[in-house]
Amino acid sequence: TTPPVKENAFKSLAKTFKNKHFRVFVLSDIIYWIGITIFNTGFIYYVENLLALDNYMVLFTLMTFVTFICYPVVNILSRKFGKKKLLVWGFALFGFAFFVSAFAGKVSFIPNQVYGFIICVLVGVPLSILGVIPQAIVADIAESDCINTGENRDAMFYAARTFAFKLGQSIAMIIFTSLAVVGQYTETNEAGVEILKNTGTGYRISLVIALVLCIIAMAIILFYDEKNVMGTIEKAHK
Repeated sequence: TTPPVKENAFKSLAKTFKNKHFRVFVLSDIIYWIGITIFNTGFIYYVENLLALDNYMVLFTLMTFVTFICYPVVNILSRKFGKKKLLVWGFALFGFAFFVSAFAGKVSFIPNQVYGFIICVLVGVPLSILGVIPQAIVADIAESDCINTGENRDAMFYAARTFAFKLGQSIAMIIFTSLAVVGQYTETNEAGVEILKNTGTGYRISLVIALVLCIIAMAIILFYDEKNVMGTIEKAHK
């Protein structure tokens, strides 16, 4: 095995980002994390405000359960179709789930409770894909980079990816909190007490933004050259 490199952290990070495959992946990853964090942050508000339901934890548990049971299927499909193709499917499914979520409470012929379950299933499936595949892709990129350069930079690739999604999460929090106030108004009840209400406009806008971000992330990851990365690894193992 190739020993880890011993050099300045900034120099090592700069070399890490010189890898074109990693640059494509991490840009897509940042954008994806902005979108999914917007959804995760707003989920309770989508349930309580847009769907007018009070069973947030039930729906969250269902979403988690769907994600968990899909993990074995994701592993099988990734071996059959490749990680990149599965990641593209994951982004597409997320986009569709966010599109459906944006109309929460507006589809009169579907009860809100049923609509909530539909959203959880639609989100749970791509969550399982994005919970497994990105880490596997980072491992592939790190291994191919080690083969090409003779330098083991595994830890730096994972650290850079961690920084990327933390950055995405931070940006998402700013976006969501800014939009959450859109549509807020006060209403005075019979006792003369002002109650803060929300039309849900900002929440729906946040879902549209999450949808657009997933489409952008999907478009970027199409430039990831998985054949080159895997070809390097396979050639080295022959």
